Amino acid sequence: MERCYKSGGNLMPKRDFRNSNLFNDRDDDEETAAGSWLDAHSQIYGQIQAREAQIERLKRISIFEIAPDFAQPRRAIPSSIRQMWDQTSQGVGNLLRLWQQAAQKERGDVFNLGAYLSGTESERTESETSRYNPGPIEESLMKIVMLAASIRRDGLTNPITVVPIQEGKYQLETGERRWLAHHLLYIWFNGEDGKPDERDKWEKIIARQVDKVDVWRQATENNARTDLNAISRARQYAVLLMNLHGQENFAAFDAFSNEQDYYAQALKKKSAPYGKGEDLLNAMGVKSRSALSRYRLILSLPNEIWVGGDDLNLPEELLAKLASMPSKEAIAYYRENVLGQNNSPKAKPSLPEQSPGTKRHFLDMVRSIKRAGHGQDKYNTQALKALRELRDWLDEQEKRISSYLD
Repeated sequence: MERCYKSGGNLMPKRDFRNSNLFNDRDDDEETAAGSWLDAHSQIYGQIQAREAQIERLKRISIFEIAPDFAQPRRAIPSSIRQMWDQTSQGVGNLLRLWQQAAQKERGDVFNLGAYLSGTESERTESETSRYNPGPIEESLMKIVMLAASIRRDGLTNPITVVPIQEGKYQLETGERRWLAHHLLYIWFNGEDGKPDERDKWEKIIARQVDKVDVWRQATENNARTDLNAISRARQYAVLLMNLHGQENFAAFDAFSNEQDYYAQALKKKSAPYGKGEDLLNAMGVKSRSALSRYRLILSLPNEIWVGGDDLNLPEELLAKLASMPSKEAIAYYRENVLGQNNSPKAKPSLPEQSPGTKRHFLDMVRSIKRAGHGQDKYNTQALKALRELRDWLDEQEKRISSYLD
């Protein structure tokens, strides 16, 4: 009968050594220990090698060798602009020029890309933002422009991910805006009209190569963004649900002339497969299945509202409400109450007086200082005036605060 001894409060079997050679160099325990050591070694160093292999797969790839993933739930380019694109990486430069022209037409004023990209203009102050609402085309372009300015100033901190599709050709998995920002920097800083030639710097982008498109990895990155709109989230829900049920059971994106029809295929499945519901909730970043029900509703929207809802970033609650209405009523409501409102930018009013000590005064002073130099009399005068005003204001504040100590 096997005897037991206590270890940490638990009864453990006591080994009978009567038939064991305690001095045998090839004890079974050694083989077990060796096996355990090899397993641990493989696990630890295998993970390190895997990470090293991943690091080695980071490389600079030409932006012209990368094609976007058109099924990606997140849309950086408005539908009206996307329709003018030949959908090639070589055509992105022309796409961006058309986008700028459309933004200028929408705002009714010059949209000076160079001022933002060169760092002489920055995003609007809070007071300006509250007094001026850009239209959807300008707003979407500004996201690319400000990202491009950030990359030019600070570098690309987050590599894109790509999948090789053939020799020297890749498909974008994550990072469409970063890819577009590189294209914008490439076409703008081309050495013409007094601009520096930085094309060699922006023609390639740092990319992490992965074996295949992973819709769950896409979802992780998309959900990390605060501006993922309701239509994008409905697309995200659809691709994840189709993936759970087996992508081979659904038609490919290219099979549809209307992109909404591709995602609407998910409506054929009522829910995630058994045991996968939590995975779907977690990937979508929601806690209840009622949120998923709203995304299903949104997938059934009339196409006109689907497109407009994406371009105008309409709220989830409104889109779910429209989706629950009969199509004709929903479209009529949308045209009257959404499109009927003026979605073009408000006329920019005159700005308030720029007094020293305000954010507006400080930003204008910094811009003038940056522009100051030989032959720049206008900006030299503005910078000196702003500096004197700020110095006087600081003196006043120093006297005021010192008086509290008397």
